[in-house]
Amino acid sequence: MKNKQILVLDFDGVLHSYTSGWQGAAIISDPPVAGAIEFCWEASRHFDLWIVSSRCSQDLGIGAIRDFLDKYGFPDTFTISSEKPPAYLTLDDRAIAFRGYWPSIQELKNFEPWYLEKESTSKRHEFFKKRLQELGVYDKNSDYAGMLGRCVEELSEVFAKQGHSGFSAVTVMGLFNVLFEEWDSQSFVEEIP
Repeated sequence: MKNKQILVLDFDGVLHSYTSGWQGAAIISDPPVAGAIEFCWEASRHFDLWIVSSRCSQDLGIGAIRDFLDKYGFPDTFTISSEKPPAYLTLDDRAIAFRGYWPSIQELKNFEPWYLEKESTSKRHEFFKKRLQELGVYDKNSDYAGMLGRCVEELSEVFAKQGHSGFSAVTVMGLFNVLFEEWDSQSFVEEIP
């Protein structure tokens, strides 16, 4: 049988829901992230699964992870380590995929793991609505009779539904602006299909 490629999974915030936060290497109080068990069983058919976690720097942490996996019915084929192997891919709640361009320092400082983003995007949406009201852009006597406020609110709702963090929201808006400016600045001789 052909050797499988290695898929590395972080533990806290990826397999373990981590809603109680850090309580020590040997204390794992929370249940798995929804869908984690099913995902791991399917992934184990295609990859060698590794858990790489800072918990593993202590023997008690490795044992606690093993107990967690057994308790919840995860596959028993995981390699558990504190050192990252030469992996095909890594799933981690505290990572940004490098796409050939460098994020700004502010984007790094604003980063939030997925389980905090939902709360943050909801707060951001509420902030947008409040600020738009303060600016008067919903008013019927404002530019476009209040339409601009509703449009920005709708975009905020779309971003919240898509789960954009500050980093990805800024990136998407920047790309959209670049494309819109390119479109707007061109004079088209032929119709674009």
